[in-house]
Amino acid sequence: MSILKKYIDYILDFVVVTPDALIYYNQEGILSRKGRTVDTEKIKTITVSKNGLLRSIFNFGNIVVLSE
Repeated sequence: MSILKKYIDYILDFVVVTPDALIYYNQEGILSRKGRTVDTEKIKTITVSKNGLLRSIFNFGNIVVLSE
C-alpha cells in the first residue's frame, strides 16, 4: 500500500500557478482530493531545490513557498 500511495502522490498532486494565486491540489485517495489556495500577495520567498544528477536530468525537485 505504501508504494501505491507514493505513486498516487507523485502522479496526481499538482500546483496551478496563476498571477493571482497558487492552488495546490493534494490527491488523498482514489476518490478524494483537497485543494489549498495561497494569494500571491502573501508570498514572501520561493526556494527551488534539485539535489543530484538524476533530479536535474528528470527535472524533479522540491519547491518551498513561504507565506505570511
